[in-house]
Amino acid sequence: MEPTSNPEFLAEIDDDSAVASLRGPTFGVAFRRLADRWSENLIPSESGQILARSHPGASDGDDPARVIHPVYQEVQVHGPARGASACLLLTGLSFAHHFSAAVTISVDRERAETVHVDYDVADRCRSPIQVLAATYVVSLDSGSLESADAGRIVWRVAGSPGGRLELAASAPSTLTMAEAGRTATRVQILAPIEVATFTHRLRYGWRWTSDEGLTR
Repeated sequence: MEPTSNPEFLAEIDDDSAVASLRGPTFGVAFRRLADRWSENLIPSESGQILARSHPGASDGDDPARVIHPVYQEVQVHGPARGASACLLLTGLSFAHHFSAAVTISVDRERAETVHVDYDVADRCRSPIQVLAATYVVSLDSGSLESADAGRIVWRVAGSPGGRLELAASAPSTLTMAEAGRTATRVQILAPIEVATFTHRLRYGWRWTSDEGLTR
């Protein structure tokens, strides 16, 4: 396939407002409405295989001070619907938490074969909180793991087409991981909690590098 140096990205919400997506030549994220909230699936465009799914809940048990994944109830296209990058804005409420997230898809400026999906999440809450996290189940086990530390986890995805999946946390956010059964991994991005502020931030991103590079 012929490589392209100027890939186009698309932000789209379907007519039924049940699916919203950010798509590129080789990778994307689909948000699907489940009851009163949106779930996330990260999908390489070439295979259609779901590599990571968001956790459906917002708090650990019934404790609103422990958020294990933000709740998103509204989504809209933020900025141009297509171009060199595309963005969705998500918002939601849970207990005293007001969540918002700007999710942007673009190409890596230094690695033109790599697609980024970047999250900038804010949780505004006037009640004390102990944990703010984003949690995903990745459909890859420890045998696919290339490297892992508190700032970056990398998996090798076999098959045709294959590639490399990365999860990176922007400091001071950090990563943790654990097995989720025999064939999956549970990952969390954890925000630092500052007791003197009412707004807490999570910044992280998924990266997909296809073995075939960006193609038309």
